[in-house]
Amino acid sequence: MLIVSKNVRMDEKIAKHKSRYIRRLNKKHPGLIYVITAPANDLNLMDIYSGEEVYLSFIKRERDLRVIGIASSRESALEMVRQMTDEIYKEYGTIDAEVFRKALSQEVES
Repeated sequence: MLIVSKNVRMDEKIAKHKSRYIRRLNKKHPGLIYVITAPANDLNLMDIYSGEEVYLSFIKRERDLRVIGIASSRESALEMVRQMTDEIYKEYGTIDAEVFRKALSQEVES
């Protein structure tokens, strides 16, 4: 199942039409967007998928994918990841997988 966080981050272009893009994600027709998810394994901090790729990756897994960001371009997605990483580093003073998972789980639950 694809779960969109209540506090999903979006770039300006996506935020203008938030409900449209969330609806497209739920209908499995996301269009030309990039989706940032909580990591699918213990090696990654976050994962970035294109709109089509997210469903191919999701089909191969038995666990849920949690969407924490939606961007209109790859560059915007990378910038969003950088911002999230900076915020977590400022709050926790380190960037490692355990701290990252803790911070992301708090963001997803909020």
